[in-house]
Amino acid sequence: MKMQLKTLQRAMLLLAPIAVLSAGPAAAQGLTMLNDVCAPWPGGPQPRPHFSVFNTTGNSTIAHTGLFPDTDNVDPSPVPGFTMNPPGNSMTGGNNLDPNQGGHLFPPGDSFGDDPKNLLPTVYENIRSCMGNEIINTVPSTPENPYNLQFAGDPDNRRPNTADTAPLSGDLSRSPTDDLDVVRRHLLAARNKNDIDPAIVQRGIDILEGNPIAGRSYSGFPVLHYNGPLKVKAVDPETRTVEINQIWFDSHIESDTMYIDTSAVERIPDSGDDPSTPVWEGQWDDREWFVKYNVYVLNRGHEDFASFPMLYDDPKEIVLGGQNQFIPNVSLDQTFFPMEEGLKYTFFIKQPPARFFNLTYHWGWRVHPPRVQAVENLLRGFVVDGQPVLRDHFERTVFGDNPRASEDAKLQAISMIGDLAPEKRMWSALRRFKAGSVQGNRVRAIADEFSESFFDWGNRNKLPRGIPEDPNADVTIAYLNNTIYGHINGYVNDAQVELTKWTQRGTKVKVAIINGDYYPHQYTLVDFGGMRGWENTFQNTIEVGGAGPWFTFGRIHWWPHTINPAVPAIVVTPAQRPSADSDLAAYGLGNYRRIDRGDDMLPPRGQKHKRSNIVGNDLPNEIMGVTSASDGLGRHNIEWEFTYEPGRRLRMYQFDAFHHDVAVWSIH
Repeated sequence: MKMQLKTLQRAMLLLAPIAVLSAGPAAAQGLTMLNDVCAPWPGGPQPRPHFSVFNTTGNSTIAHTGLFPDTDNVDPSPVPGFTMNPPGNSMTGGNNLDPNQGGHLFPPGDSFGDDPKNLLPTVYENIRSCMGNEIINTVPSTPENPYNLQFAGDPDNRRPNTADTAPLSGDLSRSPTDDLDVVRRHLLAARNKNDIDPAIVQRGIDILEGNPIAGRSYSGFPVLHYNGPLKVKAVDPETRTVEINQIWFDSHIESDTMYIDTSAVERIPDSGDDPSTPVWEGQWDDREWFVKYNVYVLNRGHEDFASFPMLYDDPKEIVLGGQNQFIPNVSLDQTFFPMEEGLKYTFFIKQPPARFFNLTYHWGWRVHPPRVQAVENLLRGFVVDGQPVLRDHFERTVFGDNPRASEDAKLQAISMIGDLAPEKRMWSALRRFKAGSVQGNRVRAIADEFSESFFDWGNRNKLPRGIPEDPNADVTIAYLNNTIYGHINGYVNDAQVELTKWTQRGTKVKVAIINGDYYPHQYTLVDFGGMRGWENTFQNTIEVGGAGPWFTFGRIHWWPHTINPAVPAIVVTPAQRPSADSDLAAYGLGNYRRIDRGDDMLPPRGQKHKRSNIVGNDLPNEIMGVTSASDGLGRHNIEWEFTYEPGRRLRMYQFDAFHHDVAVWSIH
């Protein structure tokens, strides 16, 4: 019990926790100080850049991504052909307040041409930690084992490079789309309310709410995203395994797991730790653990399964400010395994030791976004009002500890979803039919409302009805139903969204953020190897239908542009309910005052504050944006100036770090 409490109190971390550093050069450098002590790539991690610089005025934020100081005692170009390329004046240990000063790891180039400069040579070795130690299970693909981390069977009887399959007989391959379309067609065929079959209406409600439905693989997977607090699973200490069930269909991935409790396999209890100190002196668990996947590939769900963990550097080696630190290191597609619709796939993925685990991003390249879903480490959480909380804190405070405990609890949870969300609009239409409140010629109008919302739900690569695109922005995203809908100005490809304007450093990208839900949403942006490099690790598996070499993210050195000591937690104000004022305290966000910590704070006084070793400090430190008087939607605008060329496979990983799961809208 003491170990678990200590783990909770000292490991509430999200993306890039930083130590509290004293004032002076070290504080100005931030994480770049690690470049002086860590082993150079490839014997250690790629160097870390300075943090982004933010300037918020009114409802708009201007953000410059960081650069690399060229004064660190580290060779930034251990690979032949890659050299430091400082634009303008080189830095002298400054804090990157001038975005035109600093250096790069890579020379200018074209990420989408024949010679992308940030593409690293493939090395078939495990990634190494700051001190040069191997991090096991970080080589996803080799010439001998194209699916090196995947196996079928069980951990004691492994059959590598494969999966067990079973046919989905009868109606088990039908998807929520298939059955909601039956409801849609029934409503449109009705001439008056007496033509409406209550059983079909109830079936639609059951699908949307995730109520049990016999003979369907999707039974229990709601279309309305209100049940996050119930999607927590723990790693079994005996088998060292956690089991995840997913359904893949159309543009959707839905999972029964949003958070994984890794406490049983992260640290060894009664191993010499002193509970009175903030650092862990006991033994860390250095063994592998496993995720067992049961993936139900429903109609129109054909895809290559990819699980993409975002891993920290070793907190055992990095102790700053008297605490173990969890620092961004590497991410990798653990597999890129082809799946056909109408089958259930069961397989295991080998994981690095649990202390490295931040989150895993599941995705499918054929419809991306929105075919994506994330599962996070429950232990890497937040501090709110000075108190450590687990990663699921915001889900619980918005939707309740058990949003399915009763009908009232369920309705209260669903009420937090904005009324312009297509999923909520379908549900509201069916509730009106169920209540018998649709009269006369309104039957067709409400049937049309359901039908149009059905089609809006089917394509998150465009904004649904009622959400206007910002004509002055390159990208408009909207938080609705605890997920993200988005659109790139002038782009019409429904399968994949691509921000073609950004190919070179110095490009500016305007993002308009809209919140249509009745609780605050957070905005996070992470780089996938553009700044620090990436490898295309996957082998040719055409013989088994694989597409890894052409579409995988590969193995990338990730870096967060938001949620770190120099950047605020960008939390966008909620939409306003039509008839009631919102109580922000009810959303679990606590005190929104900015807290300046004096001379010892990082960054300097006047910028956003840093408390303890928690990313984003006492999260969140303020609510941004305004609620429009005309439509009640929450809004905030951000303009990025990117100081590097993007990674070839993904330009912008955008998500809500407080409600991750399917609240993702990434841009290629």
